[in-house]
Amino acid sequence: MDAKDDIKRRLSVEDVVGTYLELKRSGRNFKALSPFGNEKTPSFMVSPDKQIWHDFSANKGGDIFTFVMEMEGVDFVGAMEILARKAGIDLSQYQRGSGETAKLKKRLIEINELALKYYHASLAKNPSALNYLRRQRGYKSETIKDFKLGYAPSQGQALYKFLIKRKFKPEDVKKAGLIVNRRGSWFDMFRGRIMVPLMDGQGQPVGFTARQLIDDSNSPKYINTPQTLIYDKGRHIFGLHLAKAAIREQDSAVLVEGNLDVIASHQAGVYRCVATAGTALTRDQLLQLSRLSTNVLLAFDQDQAGLSATERAIPIAQDVGVSLSIVSMPGGKDPDELISKDPAAWPKALEASVYVMDWLVDHYASVFDISTAQGKRLFSDKLIEIIRRVTDPVETEHYIQVVSAKINVPPDRIKEKIGRPAGNSPIRKKSQQPSNESKTRTFNYIDTFIGLLVAYPETRDCLSKLSPHDFIFSEQQKIIAQLKSQPGIKENDLLEADEYVKIITFRAEDFYGSSSSSARLADAMETARRIAKETKKKQTAEIAHRMREALDSADEKSHQELLKIVSKSLKKEG
Repeated sequence: MDAKDDIKRRLSVEDVVGTYLELKRSGRNFKALSPFGNEKTPSFMVSPDKQIWHDFSANKGGDIFTFVMEMEGVDFVGAMEILARKAGIDLSQYQRGSGETAKLKKRLIEINELALKYYHASLAKNPSALNYLRRQRGYKSETIKDFKLGYAPSQGQALYKFLIKRKFKPEDVKKAGLIVNRRGSWFDMFRGRIMVPLMDGQGQPVGFTARQLIDDSNSPKYINTPQTLIYDKGRHIFGLHLAKAAIREQDSAVLVEGNLDVIASHQAGVYRCVATAGTALTRDQLLQLSRLSTNVLLAFDQDQAGLSATERAIPIAQDVGVSLSIVSMPGGKDPDELISKDPAAWPKALEASVYVMDWLVDHYASVFDISTAQGKRLFSDKLIEIIRRVTDPVETEHYIQVVSAKINVPPDRIKEKIGRPAGNSPIRKKSQQPSNESKTRTFNYIDTFIGLLVAYPETRDCLSKLSPHDFIFSEQQKIIAQLKSQPGIKENDLLEADEYVKIITFRAEDFYGSSSSSARLADAMETARRIAKETKKKQTAEIAHRMREALDSADEKSHQELLKIVSKSLKKEG
């Protein structure tokens, strides 16, 4: 048995989903309000028999792994790690070799968890550190607790001695990024600083950001945990574990530069706010956010570093399917400063966000004097550089027109400047990827129809007028072929009895469970006629297209053969 099967054996779908949603019994199944939208009537269903879930309003469904992926915004590996912890399973026992890396990761998280508790307890014992957070930063007790803020004592070996007493090896504490070796002795990495824990998406501490308590120009204001086995600056998103639910509910994430910006935002009631480590926005970070929402609002400083980061983010965002907007800070303040002076101004600034390309056009139009020839040249140089980052040809064409209108120059001149002949897209098209039917797709009436046939065998009489070729996806074609060749086959005996079959039969049982056999058969017959009619329509359109091609190429033989096909088809209908 592999890890996935073992996890499924130990965890039921209703137990896993029930930790996130309030489930109510509905016959053999459970119902809940959709977590993917605001609704008053439950459309989220859980089937203990099939061990699957399906959200009819959002057209999403699957097993416990896909559910955790949706709710936590993680990939399959991340979902497996979360579920393994819930099931009390050590994944290292399933890995090839000794699994030492997995064991070390677990040990480093344990070290960070203990360090977090130590720093948090130390904060309560240090009046000046508490005063800084409560008075100078204005943080409430709940905020300090939610973000598990702490204080690192100024003594050189305070944390080191604390951890060694608890039987952790110095080498492992160093691998966690908490101590350093100087002249043959171990010393704490962080001393005399406010400690902000860095949590992964599930709320496990993987590192720390340490801020000076007393400003000292001879040392950096902030120090971060170095790169470790469990902390990767390019992948980490600060505050994600607290922001996930709000991002999903409001279908947008607010991305800022600093951890303290996030803390201030949450205290001001804007919970969908997260941070990167500065302006170094990476593909991995946007990909993580895209699993929760495809709308990201950037609230970076609008200095040169922030502008450069914004421009670099455009092709990354388009590659992962994220729509970027820009939040302008009144008076050029950062979110933390803005909130401290006027908390109500922060949500207003977010509401006024502007799509990234439109914002950049307006920004550079204000930077350069576009009433002059030199200003037009500089403006077009800068915007063309940005347009080249756009990967969608339609959007590329749109902003060529926008720049053209802005400086009153024909679009062809902009295209020439880009370096491509007029009429061609200035961007090299991405190579076409082969279609992947296993990717999530929208379920439609045809899927419900096939589910009806599988769940209720008495409806299969309608298949006499259909063939597998009337269906688009290979999974549908295989099921139809089996149902036609074996009219009495049961759901569990289908070769395609995987998640797809479970979901479509689940849908059919929900839709038709209270219907009579005659009503189900009538619905099946009507849908079969609709499918046959649409197939005929497509065939006619294809023949018409081929006839036009034959006429254009003066291929009389092909044209006559196609006419015979049309005539034969008309006689058959008559």
